[in-house]
Amino acid sequence: MLLPLWSGAQSLPGELTIANGGRIWIEGTAGPVDFSCHAQELSGQGQINSTTNPQSAVKEDGEVQISVSLPVHSLDCGKRAMNNDMYKALKAEQHPSITYQLLEATLDKKAATPNSWMPIITRGIMNIAGVSDTTEVEVKGKVIDNNHFQVKGSKALNMDTYDIKPPSKMFGLIRADKKLDLHFNVTVSLQSQNK
Repeated sequence: MLLPLWSGAQSLPGELTIANGGRIWIEGTAGPVDFSCHAQELSGQGQINSTTNPQSAVKEDGEVQISVSLPVHSLDCGKRAMNNDMYKALKAEQHPSITYQLLEATLDKKAATPNSWMPIITRGIMNIAGVSDTTEVEVKGKVIDNNHFQVKGSKALNMDTYDIKPPSKMFGLIRADKKLDLHFNVTVSLQSQNK
């Protein structure tokens, strides 16, 4: 997602992976209570044909492939009952992972400033509970070094988009709000490959 920022001198094909320590969490509201569910497991990988000019490589021409997978059962809301409600709502047995596939990433040059977090407009396919939706997300990215960059941001989601029934307790008297906020803060690593 931060490929437009990459300006390293490498010219070989590259392999992209999400480094350990990445954070993804979901925040929402159920009645008078706010909740937060943190992912305990996250994986992501991709390919880029040339690391010399990633700006041109992120267009929809097949030169960049990035996908992220989040196991539903790795989400921890802090309480077992809440976890079970979340897994059931997300149809974890039938669809065990939430996935995202990047289609396009473009640096917002008008809003970018040197040596700081830079805004990137991304478009990709989010699949939750077996339903896919093409969505746009504005993220912020920062180059750490020639082989690592960090990306963070958030996306407001609506359960209706993914045909998710909000979890409810006490005969429906307490029902989770349909709106969720997905947050992420991850570091992506690049490793050149020999042909």
